[in-house]
Amino acid sequence: MYKEKLEEAEQRLYLFMVQYLGGPKHYNEMRGLPRLRIRHQPFAIDEDAKNSWLANMRTALDKSNINADDKEFLWDYFVKTANFMRNK
Repeated sequence: MYKEKLEEAEQRLYLFMVQYLGGPKHYNEMRGLPRLRIRHQPFAIDEDAKNSWLANMRTALDKSNINADDKEFLWDYFVKTANFMRNK
């Protein structure tokens, strides 16, 4: 999906999640308002793409050392967001 370096996408996701979870607004400073759906419109996000992204996020959560309540909170957010982002 990304033609650029994956590290750049990882950095944007990191900054977005820090901001979403109440941390500093470095994402806004760097990129402006998130506007997730608009920013992802150029990408074909169908059911397969959505499920692939969710599988990666599930793996990341499973490998993390955060508590079960926080994992559940994040998983709920990821599922809602992935469904919202579908555009095909």
